[in-house]
Amino acid sequence: MDERLRQNYQSNLKVLENQNSDLLRYLNENRCTGIFFEKARDGNYTCSVGSPEKKTYIYSKFKPEETARKNIARYLEQKTGNYLILGLGLGYDLWELYHAVKNDKNFNRIIVIENNPDFFYLTLHTNDYSGILSDKRVAFLIGNPKKLSFPVGLLTVIDNPQLTSLAPDFYKKIVSEIGFAVKKLASDWIVVFEHVTFADDICEAFTELGLKVAKLKLDPDPAKLTEVLKKRAPRFLFSINFDPYILQIAEFLKLPYVSWTVDTPCFSLFNEKNKSPWALLFVYESEVCERLRKNGFDNVYYLPAAANSARFDRVLSSGADVERYSCDISFVGTTGVVNEYRKFFLDHVDGYLKDLINRISVDQLNRPERYLVPELIKSYSEKNSIDITSQVYEKSLIRLGGENYIPDDERFAVVLAKEICSYWRKKIISRIAGSHEIHVYGDAEWGLFEPAPSGLKYCGQARHFEDLPGIYKGSKINLNLTRIYVESGLPMRVFDVLASGGFLLTNHKNDLDRLFKPGREMVEFYDDKEMMEAIEYYLEHEGERQEIAARGYVAVKERHTFEHRMREVLEIVENRKVLM
Repeated sequence: MDERLRQNYQSNLKVLENQNSDLLRYLNENRCTGIFFEKARDGNYTCSVGSPEKKTYIYSKFKPEETARKNIARYLEQKTGNYLILGLGLGYDLWELYHAVKNDKNFNRIIVIENNPDFFYLTLHTNDYSGILSDKRVAFLIGNPKKLSFPVGLLTVIDNPQLTSLAPDFYKKIVSEIGFAVKKLASDWIVVFEHVTFADDICEAFTELGLKVAKLKLDPDPAKLTEVLKKRAPRFLFSINFDPYILQIAEFLKLPYVSWTVDTPCFSLFNEKNKSPWALLFVYESEVCERLRKNGFDNVYYLPAAANSARFDRVLSSGADVERYSCDISFVGTTGVVNEYRKFFLDHVDGYLKDLINRISVDQLNRPERYLVPELIKSYSEKNSIDITSQVYEKSLIRLGGENYIPDDERFAVVLAKEICSYWRKKIISRIAGSHEIHVYGDAEWGLFEPAPSGLKYCGQARHFEDLPGIYKGSKINLNLTRIYVESGLPMRVFDVLASGGFLLTNHKNDLDRLFKPGREMVEFYDDKEMMEAIEYYLEHEGERQEIAARGYVAVKERHTFEHRMREVLEIVENRKVLM
């Protein structure tokens, strides 16, 4: 080996030791044979494969560097800024490309894929590559890379047939994956998975924004689902509420997965696996977003609920029988009587433990605008030198299962809060029904009050698309009772009432002030007394009530439609610049 080769190798080796020791280790462990290295006529080096008797030259025997220069010149006209070299060989193509684009303001990335580690080893001898090896814009994937990551945007693929023909199956697979990536990048399609209520609203919003939408049922067979998605090659996947199964499929296909969580609790979001670069987690509660960010999730975004105001307009303008639903006050929602606390724990909690849980419940009921149960359990446990959650589990011989990344106290707190919320909702409705008629839509438990308040009129279940627009428009006051265990967010009902042109009276949650102007676009209350005063006042002041309802309607149309939300999603997906 001549001195120039030795010096090049030593210089390149030092950079590799400092910059990419894993690659150097791989080279040392995976040396092959069968490549013949020899001097070309111009003094550079060339190589061949085969046998000494029958050689096939990868480069010219006469001017290998000049041949590479002419080859690369064909690709420089594309000026994409991102380059993928299939086959490293002795590095001549890389050398010419890098020195042609390294100072170009549009240059972003060069990725080199080489199946045979020996070529990389020989490349370290042919030139001083220390500048290239230390440039973070250049990446080497040698051998059989398990993870391919390409920059978003246009990509110039540089193919040396003499090299790629040495491992056709390997490079064919690479090209296939690139083809899928480019296809989905250019795709106007997205996939929205079915949901019982507002998947169609999501699809309509994306369509209005110029995208093509395929609404799919979530196939439990991963092979079938994968095949369908490969054929469609969507820009990204979208689901209402997070589903770890969809994330697994998305990671396999290297497709961005957008989930919009609009339900509480959402414990599954806190799984460390969801920090995947393929997951974009949108959550309707700002405080849950903040907790996730504090736990290291940089892929979580606040996205409040919304309404399809155009759909409500269509329904109400098509002759919907609003008079049929006419009433002073209405409430749509469940009692929450059927819950895990009653099913598993209520009959097993007695004595001192029952007293502590009752005190926790009272403290929470005194502050329904804030979800306090987790910290109350912790506080009462510490003050009384008792582990309340463990004691409940021990006495009932039942332990809540679920994700091990969520503490026992937090899981049990939600279960207890559901029981507290059920009591709170029934108390609120009973108080109103003591002096006013209130139409209640929801589960059959509303019709089983004993004794039944005189003003309570149970109207059965309300159909989402057929009944709700008329109920919201026909009620003088629409009461919303956001569940106690919701930390800060607003349910879809808030937006739907306003989108119907209805007057909204709701309990306070912190996100309310971020999204609306209380007192002008809707009315909020903090406790029962404020609620009753508001009911009395706005039933008597029809003009003010109608003005507030009108401003709330405009607020939703101008700021809180699904189209507004999906535009935010598209901007964030683009800014994440995830391709593969």
